[in-house]
Amino acid sequence: MGDHIHSSKVILMSTADKRSRLKGVAPPRRLAFTLIELLAVMVIVSILLSFILIAALDAQRRAEERATQTLIAKLDAGISDRLDALMQTLPSANYAHGYLAAIYIGTNTIPPIQTPSGQLNSQLRTSLRAQTIAAYDYIKGEMPDVFSVDPNFTPGGSYSGPYPFNFAGMGFPGTPIDPNGLGNYMLPMGHMVANSPPQSFGDGGVTFPNLGLTGSGIYGASYNAAAGIYRNLGYGPKGYDGVDNGGITGLVDDWQEGMIELTGQQAGQVQANIANHLHKTARSEMLYAILVEGSGPWGSVFRKDDFTDREVRDTDGDGLPEFIDAWGQPLQFFRWPLFYHSSFQIGMNQVTAGGSAWNLTNPYTNWQERERDPLDPTNQLTAPGWWSTTGVGGLAANGNSPFPAVLPQPWGAPMSHGALAFAAFFHTLAEPLQSSSGGSTTGLGQGSFWDPVVGSSRRAYYTKPLILSGGLDQTPGVFLYPDSFTRGGGASLGLIANENSARAFGLDLIDFTPGQPTSAGFIPWTNYSNPPQISAMNFPSTLIPDKPSSFDIQQASQDDITNHNLSTTVGVGGSN
Repeated sequence: MGDHIHSSKVILMSTADKRSRLKGVAPPRRLAFTLIELLAVMVIVSILLSFILIAALDAQRRAEERATQTLIAKLDAGISDRLDALMQTLPSANYAHGYLAAIYIGTNTIPPIQTPSGQLNSQLRTSLRAQTIAAYDYIKGEMPDVFSVDPNFTPGGSYSGPYPFNFAGMGFPGTPIDPNGLGNYMLPMGHMVANSPPQSFGDGGVTFPNLGLTGSGIYGASYNAAAGIYRNLGYGPKGYDGVDNGGITGLVDDWQEGMIELTGQQAGQVQANIANHLHKTARSEMLYAILVEGSGPWGSVFRKDDFTDREVRDTDGDGLPEFIDAWGQPLQFFRWPLFYHSSFQIGMNQVTAGGSAWNLTNPYTNWQERERDPLDPTNQLTAPGWWSTTGVGGLAANGNSPFPAVLPQPWGAPMSHGALAFAAFFHTLAEPLQSSSGGSTTGLGQGSFWDPVVGSSRRAYYTKPLILSGGLDQTPGVFLYPDSFTRGGGASLGLIANENSARAFGLDLIDFTPGQPTSAGFIPWTNYSNPPQISAMNFPSTLIPDKPSSFDIQQASQDDITNHNLSTTVGVGGSN
């Protein structure tokens, strides 16, 4: 029995124990991890987690970029369709367009609005230049890209003005018979509430009442285009129906009409909405109003339910929906981004010179083919005889134009009153670079920089509309004014002459007074530590603390996402 039990114990004994006993050594015990082993494991796990986190963040960013690109592509298709439709129905020029387009030879007086026999002077609206200006006037009114708040609007107070928003509209010169002083803002340009020719140079008025009185829009936007803003702002139906329902005589969709059907609480909400408005949202809100809230013959391109809550939001609480990117920031919309450099257009090229200094280079080489302006196929706007005060045969050299110096001469460039007036209403015709050719080095836009002959550095003045996201850093790489500026009296002039061009630099307009010397109106660039290096150009070192520097704007553009679809993934305007 004893032998049997001992035999069983041997059978149950492990091989290792047998070996250990045979050698007289106790079996090894299982020990815990050492500190070094734990640290090594922790390092490995941390590395793996960092790789996973980086991959997740990269995937998230790529998803955000794709979502933003998809939205921008969708909006680009919509705005392209709208623009194509507008260009198929360009209107005829009126007499205001004719007066702006006219070239005044020698000491001749301005062409009269009536011929000696009392008929309308057809010469004022038959020139190609007048038709080109009419096309610009029409597209600007039907497709506005920005608006500013009436400086008379006081947050928390009452508002009794006719229109709280100005869609970058500049006043047409003259003395209209209009007790409200709004006749010179009527669209089409020069179409007055009432006028007395030739002071106002318009179609409407007591002399020719058959041409109409109220026009098609106010303050730079047609009534149909502005209706989308008014509706979302909280106006009553009579405030955006495109009809004069009474109140201030001759005005359509004015403030009184918008408020007449509202309760006190509702009217107070509209006031609160305007007080909450931020300028950085205006361009996105305008784009939404055009594409989603469109009324009149053009209607809307999209429906509200075509977009999700991640694509449309009211970020500033003013009641106006905005298209937003994946980072929750409003998109920026520019109708004529003349100076934006992309694969679709040759804007103002920026070349880093080292550190925080950088250069601007000519948009074209001397022999490079220029972009074509479909609104100005015969280059009427850049004709030397119309632009220069010292041009061919002295055309436009005298002061008989009905358009006095609406803008100061930009750094001595010899531009006629007509060219300056066009720049005031629509967009600049002067380059930010000067030319040393033609024996002149004293001003912007001189010599070959505007002459449309072969060998010039002239750009196209009609470009692809720009829809832009600031990207991951949430800061668009274009110059935008602060809210303090856009609630001031000079907002329209600044927006047209500077911001609307989608510049990557600032051209500040301060203390502007028509007819004053250049130094009173134009202070180039913005707050900078190292002025850009530009040939033979002297820049004042004025610092404006509430605006970013040109270098800062250039750096912010590195991750921008736009509908211009740059092929590069890095660099100015690219998405890295």
